[in-house]
Amino acid sequence: MRMRLGKTYYRTLAHNIYQLKEAGEVIRILEDSDIPVIVLKGAALLETVYPDPGLREMADIDLLVHPSDLKKCENILRGLNFSLAPTGELHYFKREGEFLAQIDLHWEIWYLKELKEIWQSAIKTKVGGVETLMMPPEDAIIYIAAHSVVHHGMFRPTWAEDVLRLINYYKEIDWEEIIEKVYRYNLVVPVFHFFTRLNEWNKDSLIPLNVIKRLTPPLSKKVESVFFSLVLNNPPMGNIGHILHLSLEKGLYGKIKFLIRFLFPPLSFLKRRYNLSNNYKACFYYLIRPFLLLNNAYRLLLKV
Repeated sequence: MRMRLGKTYYRTLAHNIYQLKEAGEVIRILEDSDIPVIVLKGAALLETVYPDPGLREMADIDLLVHPSDLKKCENILRGLNFSLAPTGELHYFKREGEFLAQIDLHWEIWYLKELKEIWQSAIKTKVGGVETLMMPPEDAIIYIAAHSVVHHGMFRPTWAEDVLRLINYYKEIDWEEIIEKVYRYNLVVPVFHFFTRLNEWNKDSLIPLNVIKRLTPPLSKKVESVFFSLVLNNPPMGNIGHILHLSLEKGLYGKIKFLIRFLFPPLSFLKRRYNLSNNYKACFYYLIRPFLLLNNAYRLLLKV
C-alpha cells in the first residue's frame, strides 16, 4: 500500500513539474508580449498554498486573458508546439513522451457580467517559477466552489482541499465579502451545498458555521436547492453542468437567453467542437445540434 502511494506521489509530482514548467514558459512569453494573465484554480495554488507540488493532482492549467488578447495567445501556444483539441473550447495540449501539458484559455467567468473587478483585485502568485496573477482568496474560494458544484455537478475532495488550504494560508479571509459576492452573483445554492459538504467531509473545516447559516437558500430557491442536492447525491454525470447553469439563470428571459447561446453558439465554436473544416458543414450542425443536446439533457435528467 505504501509503495503504491509512493508511486502515485512521484507520478503526480513529475507530471505537475512538467506542466508547471510548460505553463511558466507560456506565461513568461505572454507577459513579455504585454498580455496579462490570471491563473485559475489548482495551478495558481501549487507553488503557494501547497508546500509540495506532488500533493495535488492537476489535469490542466486554466489561464484567464482579455478577449482582445485571445488570438495572440493562440498564436503563441501554437508557436510553442501546442495543439488545439477538438472540444469546442480553447483547450490546447502538448505531449512529450509520457508527459502531457494542457492549457485552457478563458476570456470570461460565466457568473460575472464583466471582469474589471477581478482584474483590479488580482494578487501575485508563481507558476513554474514565473511571477503572475491569481484571484484573491475570497474570489478563488467562490470560483472553486461554483466550478465544482455547477460546472461538474459534484463535490470533489481535491477542490475542497484547495479551499481549506487557501483559508489556512491566507488566514484573514473576509467572509462578509464572500457572502456579499455569493448573493450578488446568484451562487447561493451551489456555494451553500459546497460549504455544507466540505464541513461534513472534514470535521475540522475552517468554514464558519454562521457563514453557512447565512447562505442557507431562501424558500424561493427551495426547488433549485433540492435539484442541486439530488445531483450531488448521484454519481458524477458528464455535461450536467449546462442544466445546472440553466437553473441558476434569473427569470424566464435569462433562461431563454442562456438556451439560445448554448444551442446556437458562434460558428467558430461549432467548427472547433465538431472538427469541421468549412462553414457549410458548421451551418448544418446548427440544425441538428439542438436535437442532440436536448436528447442528452433528457437522458441526464432521467438519472437524477
